[in-house]
Amino acid sequence: MRPFPLRAAGLLAIGLLTTGLPPGTQRNARADDSSLWLSVRSGGMFYNVTDPDDLESLATVFSIRTNEGIGTSREVQFEDKGWEIPLTLRLGLDTGAFAIYGMYERLPYILDNSADRSQLFAHPNETLRLDLPANLWGGGVDFRLGEEGYGAGLRLGLAAGTVRVNGDDLSSNGRTNFTVEGTGFFWEISLAAELEFTDEIRFQPFFAYRSAVVDAVDATFVRSATTLQAPPFEIDYTGVLLGVEARFQLYPWDPPRDPDPTGEQRR
Repeated sequence: MRPFPLRAAGLLAIGLLTTGLPPGTQRNARADDSSLWLSVRSGGMFYNVTDPDDLESLATVFSIRTNEGIGTSREVQFEDKGWEIPLTLRLGLDTGAFAIYGMYERLPYILDNSADRSQLFAHPNETLRLDLPANLWGGGVDFRLGEEGYGAGLRLGLAAGTVRVNGDDLSSNGRTNFTVEGTGFFWEISLAAELEFTDEIRFQPFFAYRSAVVDAVDATFVRSATTLQAPPFEIDYTGVLLGVEARFQLYPWDPPRDPDPTGEQRR
């Protein structure tokens, strides 16, 4: 396994968030605001485990060559895992000093066989692709790190919840050899810089570290004529996220400002 340099990435991202924005921009956030908001978050998820040995062993066992359950004649090797683009929805209440929220995230996870495609014709039932997307459900809280200056525009976030996996493989002959189901737990810590676009819309470039391992997993062979025992395995979704979150204020929504009786624009 070749772990992603999490510490270096974290220090770099935190440095950019804390020094790369002018103080005036960060002071736009109002510490006394209270509002209901909906957000959309996306970016790059860089996985810590790039060489998933457990899943290669699983695919090797279930990549049969005949309906009688004879194992494949060679070990399945996947390409190193790189990164994916998750999509997160959050609904929360901002009190000014902190915000609480519930969240849902769809996290892709696709592994491709590293063998040359021409070689796969000799192994028609070998796993060509393993698709194990995760659904994350949970909640969290983020804290404003100050009331003015740089602190007013920085948020420290903590989140936790469950991970649910439901996926399968695709063999080189277009059939499915096995399906995978499982649950696990995740926790996340993040740092975001808040930028006010309008009174109702704010953007938050962020860096986050997430620990997420699914170890309560079952693999089911789809060809009922044969029963195969799955080797012990787990799916590791641990890694770092770099991206942007857009928060939209739902309530209160500022009405159009009408001139007051004195003829001055109401602020």
